[in-house]
Amino acid sequence: MFDGKLETFIKVAECGSFTKAAEDLYITPTAVMKQINALEKDLSVTLFDRSNHGLRITKFGEAFLQDARYILEYISRAEQKAREIFEGENRKSIRIGTSVMTPAKFILDVWSQIQIRMPTLKIELIPFENNPVNSVEILRNLGQHIDVVAGLYDENFLKERQYPLLKLIPPDWDDSIPFGVFYSPTPTKLVKKFVDLLSSIAAK
Repeated sequence: MFDGKLETFIKVAECGSFTKAAEDLYITPTAVMKQINALEKDLSVTLFDRSNHGLRITKFGEAFLQDARYILEYISRAEQKAREIFEGENRKSIRIGTSVMTPAKFILDVWSQIQIRMPTLKIELIPFENNPVNSVEILRNLGQHIDVVAGLYDENFLKERQYPLLKLIPPDWDDSIPFGVFYSPTPTKLVKKFVDLLSSIAAK
């Protein structure tokens, strides 16, 4: 039902003309009209009133236009999510967020131990600006552009937001300093293996 017809419908509604929509879509006006006619038949409603004075969207068309835009946006997000999951599952690198307040030094310090267990693993250091708003966004969207963030944390902060955290205390640090690695609630297999390996290294 939605094999290009929604895009065509939205474009016609925006242009107010089959001809102008056809120009923008690089197809013929006849092809545009056929798609709109087919969509109207599928929905059993008239989306546009045709007359000698031109084209006018109906109240049914106006209502459907809002939903059509939402449907296409939802489909686009679903496709992007599927691609991200596929790329995440097939990625051979871990993306580590780093900033002045969340340095990746601890992970780099144990990199030689990580390489023994995961010799093909690569890391990407992703710098970001650490401010209250940005930090919350980074943590909320872990797994999209950044896989893990290592750094100090606050217990009250954890209680309020409940982000997954691997608590780590580097051996040469004062054990009163809360330090750990944040990661996505739904990590990829690679990220989960990496976090588990960090946990085993820290436990030694």
